[in-house]
Amino acid sequence: MKKTMIAALAALTVAGSGALSASYAQSANAPGASQGAAPQQETRQTRDHTRSPMRLSAEDRGALLDARLAGFKAGLKLTADQEKSWPALETAVRDVAKQRGERMAKWREAREERGKKERPDMIERLRRGATMMEERAKTMQTLADAAAPLYESLDAGQKRRFDVMARDMMDQHGGPRRGGPERGPHHRG
Repeated sequence: MKKTMIAALAALTVAGSGALSASYAQSANAPGASQGAAPQQETRQTRDHTRSPMRLSAEDRGALLDARLAGFKAGLKLTADQEKSWPALETAVRDVAKQRGERMAKWREAREERGKKERPDMIERLRRGATMMEERAKTMQTLADAAAPLYESLDAGQKRRFDVMARDMMDQHGGPRRGGPERGPHHRG
């Protein structure tokens, strides 16, 4: 049960953060951001904005996060007592999404800067990876702490829906199954 809850929380993290990822770095490049500027040359990013959440505007990502959270909550069919535990989880998911957006902006800046330099060696990449894993572990613990009171109050049917909806969100946003259900460890075929 604990593994299921952690996986579900990771799904909420990925779903929430995917909705807002890159919003801080992309907002200046969003369509209509520079109204009086010369027309931009059409690029893959401006032409094909529907392929990836990274190509959505900050407003779109925020709206999608709102919709996902509302759908998740509606699917659980919370009782009045359970509703009291929802705000902690929703706040945690929104905070994680905001942090991920900031992290993605920093990553893009660092990537642009690295383009001008020599690629980091393997040891430096391992250290960066370890730091990122530590940050993700803290994020998952924060989400687990925020979701635990709600999850513990759910009945068996609600827990089943929680698990399914969280797993589906992970599939949509490149979570542990990376690329969708046909590519990851849960692949059956």
